[in-house]
Amino acid sequence: MRLLQGFIGNDDHDNLYNSFGHRCKEIDNLNFHNYVLFLGDNVALNLNKPIEDTYPYLISKALKVDYYNLSIFNGGVDCFRFNLLSWFNKFKETPPRFIVVSFEFLNAVMVSNHNYDYLNPADFNIDDVKDLYHYANLSGFFTGRNLLNESIISRHINVPIYQICFKDKNTLFNKNVYNISYDGPLEDSHSISELFVKDYKLRNSKVRP
Repeated sequence: MRLLQGFIGNDDHDNLYNSFGHRCKEIDNLNFHNYVLFLGDNVALNLNKPIEDTYPYLISKALKVDYYNLSIFNGGVDCFRFNLLSWFNKFKETPPRFIVVSFEFLNAVMVSNHNYDYLNPADFNIDDVKDLYHYANLSGFFTGRNLLNESIISRHINVPIYQICFKDKNTLFNKNVYNISYDGPLEDSHSISELFVKDYKLRNSKVRP
C-alpha cells in the first residue's frame, strides 16, 4: 500500500491504477460537478477484468455520471474510513452525488512494524494473525470497531450512501443507508451493475411530496 497526497493507494505492479494507486481516471480529470464515489475492497476493483468490466465503471456509465474509485485491495474498514474522510476533507466544497460502499473482506486488519516502515493487510496464513482473527471475532472486537466506524461516518458524511450487500459477507452499515442485496457471483460486475442501476432508478423515480 502507498500513502500519496493524503490517500491510501494500492501498490501498482501491473499498471492497473492511476498515480494515486486507485483504479480509475486521475483526480485532476474528474468532473467534480457530477460524480459518484466508490469505496470498498477487492470486489469493487475486479482486477482480473478490464476496467470497463468493473461495476463502478458500468454503474457510472449507465447513470451518466463520472466516478472515482477509492477502493483498496484487502483494505477493509480501516482503509475505507481513512480514504473517505480524507476525500471529504480535501474536497468538501465538491462532494459526490452519492457514495457506493461494498466489501468482500470488511474485517481485514492492517499491520506494520514498530518503525512504521510500511502498511499492509495482515497475512491470513500466519498463525498469529489466525489467532488475532479468532479472538477478535470471539470477543466482539470486530463488531465494536464496525459500530464505531459506522457512527463516525454517519456523523461526518451528509450525502446518500448505497451499500451493496453480498451473500455471506459482512457489511458495515446497519442504518441510514440504502441497502442493495446481491446473491450472485462476486466477479459478475455486469449483474451487480444492472441490479444497482435498477434499484437506484426505482428509488429516485418515486414522486416526493
